[in-house]
Amino acid sequence: AARRGELECNAAAQRVVHALHRDLALRMLAVEPLSATDTAAIAHSVAPEVDAERIFRESEGNPLFALELTRSHESGKPLLGDTLGSLIAGRLASVGREAADILPWAAALGRRLHPDRLAAVMNLPCTTLLQALADLERRAILRAAEGGRYEFAHDLIRRAAYHSLSEPRRRLIHLQLARSLARGVRQSRLWGRKNTLHLPVNGDPTGNRHVEESSAGEVAYHADLGGDHVLAARACALAGRHALRLYAYEEAATLARRGQAHLRQLPDETRLQLSFELLELYIHPGMEPHQPPDLEQRLRGLVVEARAAGTSTEVHDGLYLIGVLLYLRGRYSDALDFTIRAERAGRTAEPATVVQAVADTARCLGMLGRDMDRAAQLAEEAQDLARELAVRQFGCEFPLAIALVEHHRGRLQEAQAQLQHALALARRDRTPWWEYYCLSRLPMIELERREPDAALQWCHALQTVAGTLGAGAEAPFAQALEALARLQRGECHAAAAVDAAVAELRAADSQWMIAYVQNLAAWNDWQAGRRGAATERAGDALAAAGKVGQADEAILAHALLARAALAADDRATALAHLEHLDGDTNQCLSARARRAADAAKAAAFHDPTR
Repeated sequence: AARRGELECNAAAQRVVHALHRDLALRMLAVEPLSATDTAAIAHSVAPEVDAERIFRESEGNPLFALELTRSHESGKPLLGDTLGSLIAGRLASVGREAADILPWAAALGRRLHPDRLAAVMNLPCTTLLQALADLERRAILRAAEGGRYEFAHDLIRRAAYHSLSEPRRRLIHLQLARSLARGVRQSRLWGRKNTLHLPVNGDPTGNRHVEESSAGEVAYHADLGGDHVLAARACALAGRHALRLYAYEEAATLARRGQAHLRQLPDETRLQLSFELLELYIHPGMEPHQPPDLEQRLRGLVVEARAAGTSTEVHDGLYLIGVLLYLRGRYSDALDFTIRAERAGRTAEPATVVQAVADTARCLGMLGRDMDRAAQLAEEAQDLARELAVRQFGCEFPLAIALVEHHRGRLQEAQAQLQHALALARRDRTPWWEYYCLSRLPMIELERREPDAALQWCHALQTVAGTLGAGAEAPFAQALEALARLQRGECHAAAAVDAAVAELRAADSQWMIAYVQNLAAWNDWQAGRRGAATERAGDALAAAGKVGQADEAILAHALLARAALAADDRATALAHLEHLDGDTNQCLSARARRAADAAKAAAFHDPTR
């Protein structure tokens, strides 16, 4: 009866206020929040020792809340103490039935919310939702915000509404929110192995849904609180990819760890698949500081489990990821071995994996400069398989593999066209590392054609992307390519810039890049008549190429060192280098390396006194 009387008094007061407003006898004043200084003055008037900064942060400048929060902190009561809790509860209890229905869902969505999400998850008619929102606005519980959203007038109000729910009700609300949000869009994977990432919903095994990548963090949050471990782990993987595309590497590592915490609850087959997807987040140049020390061992262990379970797709995924990890660590021969093993495993998997496995191997062979005839054959086979198996969506791997083959064969114009196609696909798929790789090859082609001005045009875009990839060798290599272009132009400080970039590459232990840069600079020095500098750089290139088994760069260095020895009339040294220019190990040499080797042999044959 007392509560009914209170509501009747409130209704009567509202009628009086409405009448005064109608008769223009009421003046409405908007009261702005108090400043931090004024809030501190109020707080210290009640409790001089209270943390005024915290009171301001939690009250957001509301003087009533500031007072009550100060009293709660002073007495050691919970944040929503008796008085403050009663004040907020009274305001929440006065809302209409429709508003009361949506309030818990709105509170679970967070401080800011989209009304369309409320309508979707609650399956509400538009008129009902509008009536409820109008009621909450009128009572200053919600207010309009930017971007068509609403926000709670104060986070304390939201927390009070949220904590008024029992734990089982909160869990069910979060579960329903997660499943409602888990709808969306096709999205390519980080390394281009699969073209979609499905989020299966518990209890709905046939209705796989997609999740909008930018909403995946929300899905992970609600699925975690709702207890849907599969959905939470998958959403963490996709949110991690989104973080990588925003260069938020620490956030990506946090999401990887959060996702892995859900894996213990899952059956083996699902656990294996999601384990690979989450560990894949670490296999990125910018993630090196966040990689678990046992990452390779964990991947190898999962491959063993996948073989035992007979899941060929997961076996392929694991072997492929190990290959990529080893490539990024400069272990090129081991990377090639695992990529070939991944291709064999992928041949018995689902159609999309078969196509991807073949294309990945072609691209890997091209990147490593190994067995380029096989790389060309596999690239063509992958395209044929894609048509035969009706796999329509693919990433940059096809044109990139072809571009690398054409570059190796010396058909630079064709290579450039394919690289630009691959670059467009990498940008479409928002894969910065592959964008970087395609961009890095374009100035390399221009430098090999001795077109430094064209190379410089690509270098600007390359350095922009390289700067987002963390503290690896990518940024120093981009700087080295620009320095090489300036060296070809004859700029006076370019040699020092090349040396500085090589020093950074040495610190990053990128031996292949050191060999390439030093070789290109050495040949430039040779053509400019700086034979001492050319010899020194070629010797450095040879040492670096030998560490990672790069036959092309080793032959280029041997060829220059042979010519330098001939010019110095050191026939014994020249012969030692010339002996390396023949043999079965050089059957896969690039056109560029073959030209250098042929020129060195011709110099020795036509002028044996030199």
